[in-house]
Amino acid sequence: LVNLDVTHEKLIDVIRSTARLAQADVGFVGSVVYVGPSHVAQRIATLAELKNRQLAERFPAKHRTFLEPQPLRWDALSTPQVVFDSLMHEAGISHVHPEKLPHDLWPAYDLPPLTWAERVTLVLAGFPTSWQLDDAAEDLKLIGFPPAVVLRETYTIRSGVAQRYAELEQLFPQAFLKRDGRDITVGTTLEDHWKIRDMLNGKSRSAESQPAGPAEKRYTLTVQNQPLKAVLAALAQRLGLAVEYADGVEDAAGELVSFSVQDASREELFDAAVKPAGLRATLDGSSLRIDR
Repeated sequence: LVNLDVTHEKLIDVIRSTARLAQADVGFVGSVVYVGPSHVAQRIATLAELKNRQLAERFPAKHRTFLEPQPLRWDALSTPQVVFDSLMHEAGISHVHPEKLPHDLWPAYDLPPLTWAERVTLVLAGFPTSWQLDDAAEDLKLIGFPPAVVLRETYTIRSGVAQRYAELEQLFPQAFLKRDGRDITVGTTLEDHWKIRDMLNGKSRSAESQPAGPAEKRYTLTVQNQPLKAVLAALAQRLGLAVEYADGVEDAAGELVSFSVQDASREELFDAAVKPAGLRATLDGSSLRIDR
C-alpha cells in the first residue's frame, strides 16, 4: 500500500510519483490515466494512437464504429473476457483468436468516452497483449504487446530550421529525425510529440508543472512494506535530487520499510523514510546522502 499527498503539485505529477513508489509508471489513453508496469505504461499512449490512425486509414467507411468515442463501463465481478467480447460484438467482429483471456474478476468501472481502438487497447494492456485486425474488419488476432512503438510526425518550421533540428537532437536523442527543407520528420512516442508541439508553439510543459507561489512544499506520505531504495529513488527523481550512499550502506537500503508522515518538510520526509532501516538522510542542495 502506498499513499501520497503533496501540496502545491499538479494532480498528474502526484499520480506519477505514487505510481513510481509502487514501481509502476503512468501512461495516457484518451482522457484516461493508465497506471501499470513501466514497459506497458510508457508505450500505451503511442500504441493506442497508432491503432486509431491505422483504423482511420484502412476502414474509412467504419469511421463511426471505430473512431467515435463511447464510454467504457462494466459491472462489478465482470471478467476480462466478457468486457472484451462486448467490444468485439459492438464492432461486428465475429472471430477472435488465439485462446481466451486469463480469468479474473474486475471491480466496476465507468470510464470517459474513448474510441473503440483505445478501449480495446486499454482492456488488453493488463495482460499485456495487443491486437491486429484483418482487411475485412471481421477477424481479430491477439498478439504480444510490442517492445517498441514509434509515431512519425512531420513539422514544418517557418524559420531557424537548423537550430530547431539541433534542439530536437539534443532534447530527444532516442528519436528518429529527418530534415527535408523546412520539414522535420520525427519518429518517437506520442508524449514526446506533445512536448515537441508545445516547444514549437512557445510553451513549456516543465514551466507549467511548477507550483504557484513561494510556499514551502509539505508532504503527506504513507508507505507500507516497500523497498527503501525504490522509495528513495522515486522521491529523489520527483524532487530533482541525486542519491548518494555511503560505503556499506546501499545493501541496508534494500530492506522493506513502513512509515507515515503528515504535512512534513523534505527533511522530515526523508528522515522518516530511512529511520526504520537505521540510516540517516542528509540534504545538501540537490544531493541526498544516505549514511549511518
